[in-house]
Amino acid sequence: MGVVGIAGIVVVGVLGLSGLVLAASAIRWASARPPTMLAVVGAALVAIGYAPYLLVQKLPTFENWESRHQLLLPFGIAALVVSALILLGDFAPRRLARGVTVVLIAVLAVTAAAAPISLAVDWRKQEQLIALLRESPQIESARTVQFTDLATSWNFGSRTYRFYEYTAFLRAAYGGETRLGGEEQEVALAVEGDFHPLQVNPDMYGVADWKSDGKRTLVVIAPRENANAWGLLFGQPSMELRITTEG
Repeated sequence: MGVVGIAGIVVVGVLGLSGLVLAASAIRWASARPPTMLAVVGAALVAIGYAPYLLVQKLPTFENWESRHQLLLPFGIAALVVSALILLGDFAPRRLARGVTVVLIAVLAVTAAAAPISLAVDWRKQEQLIALLRESPQIESARTVQFTDLATSWNFGSRTYRFYEYTAFLRAAYGGETRLGGEEQEVALAVEGDFHPLQVNPDMYGVADWKSDGKRTLVVIAPRENANAWGLLFGQPSMELRITTEG
């Protein structure tokens, strides 16, 4: 059956079992302490929600795009958090419990707002980068473009762009699949013929027609003086490219 098929069955099972657990908890609500029951339900849902990810060897984290491996977890985690707050109110002064609740809600609200804003800043940076590439004819004729990003603070989670993202920026700016972009280590591996993803399926990464010509165009992505993330978000020109040729 394969891992994907098993994961699909587990996902369906999550939905069905969640309904059964909630129905059972509602029936027993009168005879059990509600926060304790809610905690049990939350723990069960978190365990079930982890199953599909573990089956495909993916662990939910907050690192980079791995956060997508969390989609089945929020409901169970929310149940655990709510039950913990209710139990805190039973064992601590009510004012303290309310204070903790308010602080927690505030922190979660700020976190929930910050993530999409950071993603939007990253998107605006990519737009400006592509526009700057279009305005740089010396890059258009290049085969191999080595990038150095001095503005990673504007990337989501301060991440580093991957080689296929840089290559896609070049393709968006100039068209075709004759150019490869990446940071120094990725470019070196590709030129040496030791870049496994390119060997497996170059069409997937947009480099089907790329061949090294022994030269590298070096591009430094630098923030402009006094530029900041908010200005970038609202469309202010915030970057410049420093371009040199090597080889």
